[in-house]
Amino acid sequence: MRPFLFWIPVFAACAGILPIKAQAAEETKNYLAWCLDDNASDGIRATVDALKSLSEESDCEASSAALSAFDEFVLKYSKLSDLRPLGQFTNLKYLDLEGNDITDVSPLATLTNLRELTVSDNPLRDISPVTNLPALDMLIIWGTQIVDFSTVPDL
Repeated sequence: MRPFLFWIPVFAACAGILPIKAQAAEETKNYLAWCLDDNASDGIRATVDALKSLSEESDCEASSAALSAFDEFVLKYSKLSDLRPLGQFTNLKYLDLEGNDITDVSPLATLTNLRELTVSDNPLRDISPVTNLPALDMLIIWGTQIVDFSTVPDL
């Protein structure tokens, strides 16, 4: 029976089952966890660095605390591509992400207090993840690659 037990983890790893749990854990990381992660991707690191600069704090804990009090982030032309570190900042009312390399706005779907979002001048093709935000009343999307506007709400 023991050889069979050995093959379960080997099969699971080969089948890609184990990394799913790790990927799910990454999806739920908060800014502080991303900031402290020395193995974060370049896209995550760019977002963390831009947020640390915005907070004017070099320490991850101090930066996280400062950013939690902000209700607006202006991150124009900051070379951002991965927005996952932004998902926890639910106090945000204004977010300007103009001129980055953003292709996925789904991490912003948790920002339920967001009133104004600018994602202009990004290679973004789909805005639908943020179209149901309850407080959103201004969405600025010029200069994107969006061709289907059927999901864009009347704001």
